[in-house]
Amino acid sequence: MRGQAFVVFSEVPDATKALRALQGFPFLDKQLNLQYSKTDSEVIVSKKGASGKKVDKKKQSAKKKTVGGPLIVQDGEVADKVLFITNLPEEANEVMITMLFQQFTGFLATRILPGRRGMAFVDFDNETNASLAKDSLQGFKISPSNAMKIAFASK
Repeated sequence: MRGQAFVVFSEVPDATKALRALQGFPFLDKQLNLQYSKTDSEVIVSKKGASGKKVDKKKQSAKKKTVGGPLIVQDGEVADKVLFITNLPEEANEVMITMLFQQFTGFLATRILPGRRGMAFVDFDNETNASLAKDSLQGFKISPSNAMKIAFASK
C-alpha cells in the first residue's frame, strides 16, 4: 500500500466534495489521484451494525512473530518501536513526515533532529506496528531525488 491512504467521511456528499476539491492537487511533487473505496471500511461496517471485521493478514503474521521474544526481522536486525529515517530532502518538516506515517496503526509522534537536516525519528506504540510501517515505506520517494531509508533505532 505504498503511497495510499483511506479517509472515511460520515456522509457521501462530504466525500464527494473533498474528492472534487482535491483531485489532482499537487502533493510532494505528485498530483493526488482520488477515488471512492470499493469496499466499506471497518468504521462504516460497525456503524451499519455488522459484526464482522476485515482481517489484515500482514498484521496477523507480524503478531505471530512477536510471541516468545523480540521481533527479529531481516539479517538478525531486532525490531524497535522507534524508526530512524534518513535521506530526507532539505525541505522535509515534521508535518510532511507525520502525514506519511500517521496512516499506520500505533503511530505516536515524529521528531526532526535539530541541526541535522535529512533525518528524523518516528515513534510507534510497539515493534510490530513500527515494522509494518518500515516495510511499507522503505524506499518511498518523498521527492524525485530522495528515496527514504528507514531503519530501527538502536536501543
